[in-house]
Amino acid sequence: MRVRDNWAESRSVGRPAGSASARPVVEAFADDLQLVNERHGLTVLGDDLIYDPSVPVPDELSGTIGLMLFPEDGWLTALEIWSVGDLQTPAIFPPPDVFEPPEISPLLR
Repeated sequence: MRVRDNWAESRSVGRPAGSASARPVVEAFADDLQLVNERHGLTVLGDDLIYDPSVPVPDELSGTIGLMLFPEDGWLTALEIWSVGDLQTPAIFPPPDVFEPPEISPLLR
């Protein structure tokens, strides 16, 4: 978890590492990429390793899309969506029902 902690600290502009910084409080994941594709549409890597919207999404696409909420002084200051796998992070926020129920980040447990 230290790598993720360093990443979160580096996202806090103007604050030195180790000071009070924006950290993920709530995380949610969308692991059913076929559902995301049906509801939202995904873009995957083509044979030339370029994201191509004309390439069909394979049935066996593996990966996940995640959502992180960042607070500062009790206020939500940032919202981040990310992806892992051979898919492009969606430019438009996927529907909320494609995400699993949110959980408190293990960084704060």
